[in-house]
Amino acid sequence: MASLWTGLNPARTGVTRFDHVLSDEARLPAEIFRDAGFHTAGIWRNGWVEGYFGFEQGFEVYTRPPSFGAPNADVRRKNPTVNFGGTDLDVVRMATEFLRIHGRERWFLYLHLMDVHEYTYDPKSARFGST
Repeated sequence: MASLWTGLNPARTGVTRFDHVLSDEARLPAEIFRDAGFHTAGIWRNGWVEGYFGFEQGFEVYTRPPSFGAPNADVRRKNPTVNFGGTDLDVVRMATEFLRIHGRERWFLYLHLMDVHEYTYDPKSARFGST
């Protein structure tokens, strides 16, 4: 993600491992849009783009949809891939609210959806089998 957001290769961003943090000196699109007077918001579900990795730079709002109650232990044992946080639908709902408020103004909105990846964590849903 660091290379995608900066346009630089990993050696230039300093992010060469999954747990590296993007430098404050990196210039991200949200910073450019913010400095140009745009409202900026980022709504994400992937923990690897969490703010403490540096991806929140330039966003007025950078957030993950809230969890509306984690399933009980029995449900988690039967389905270890059950979602604990908000869903992609929650991301879209939050984005819709952002657009309701700022839709007539200049804005930059980043949405990071994850449902497309969920099947990879649940062998029963694998499209081409489990091997």
